[in-house]
Amino acid sequence: MPFPAVHGTSASGGLSGLGNADVAFVLGGAGSATYNCENPGNGNTAPGQNRVPFTLPPTTVTVSAGSVKNGNLAFFGPGGNTIGPSTQSAPSATAKQVGCPSDSWTTEPTAVFFTSINLAIQQPPGTTIINCTASNPNGLSGTVTLKCA
Repeated sequence: MPFPAVHGTSASGGLSGLGNADVAFVLGGAGSATYNCENPGNGNTAPGQNRVPFTLPPTTVTVSAGSVKNGNLAFFGPGGNTIGPSTQSAPSATAKQVGCPSDSWTTEPTAVFFTSINLAIQQPPGTTIINCTASNPNGLSGTVTLKCA
């Protein structure tokens, strides 16, 4: 089920000082999801008591060396490609994980929150030349600026 989802797990920017080889962008992250609990007897719902953590598996996009012009590469600007999924669905969770009153209750996701993002830029693919991160234990929102080293 694709709802609820976080939209826009993507990156954009530019690089300079590159060599003549393919460039890989590897995007991953982590967060948590909230859920409602549904009573199987009467169908009533109540908010779950626990956030359930998840890890976003890394997604890799490789840009061919032909896109590097004089050592420069602009990537994924407006109207361009994105790295990673356009949405992130909540992971499945048991009633116990969510904190429902009984293990027999069913769970329904209500929201997804990212708490960390990691972007590795590799040239050639497999050799990380820049690693960028952002994190906030309370959740990331809006446009997030990554710190790169």
